[in-house]
Amino acid sequence: MKTFIFDIDGTLLDTESMYMKALDKVMIDHNLPHTYEALTKTFGITSLMHLNN
Repeated sequence: MKTFIFDIDGTLLDTESMYMKALDKVMIDHNLPHTYEALTKTFGITSLMHLNN
């Protein structure tokens, strides 16, 4: 392999809206009340940050 493309989310593709729609659907399907603001706080949290809380 001589070439590869590395994309930090938002550079070439902005996937946040895709993830938010999927997360919103899961929350609704499980009757979990939430706000969009609450969902945005979960976007981009690394596993290390999650373990420390």
